Amino acid sequence: MGVYEKYLSFDKQISEYAKKGDFVNSELKVKESVAFRNGNFSKADWEQLISESEGRAKYEYTRMMKERYPD
Repeated sequence: MGVYEKYLSFDKQISEYAKKGDFVNSELKVKESVAFRNGNFSKADWEQLISESEGRAKYEYTRMMKERYPD
């Protein structure tokens, strides 16, 4: 499992916790996934995330990637 795929697995776990109404664990998993993303994503991982996003998320992910990997 690659870095990007592992990040997506966090998203699935977050959704499962939220569906069960377990917002405490959902929030903990969100924090864990953000820390994982910020510490492990390569530029290619960021580009893949951006390509699969839309709306405000696409803008924010692009901004975050450019902070880490300026042109």
